[in-house]
Amino acid sequence: MIVEGAFYYNGASQWGAVNEKGEIAPPEKLRDAIVQRLPL
Repeated sequence: MIVEGAFYYNGASQWGAVNEKGEIAPPEKLRDAIVQRLPL
């Protein structure tokens, strides 16, 4: 998303933590979210 002249994005996608059925891995296997900011 773009907010006040900067692009913010998810820097730690965890698509690998979702199986073929759309189920999410147990919490202990997940990582903390990382939000990246790129000035425009």
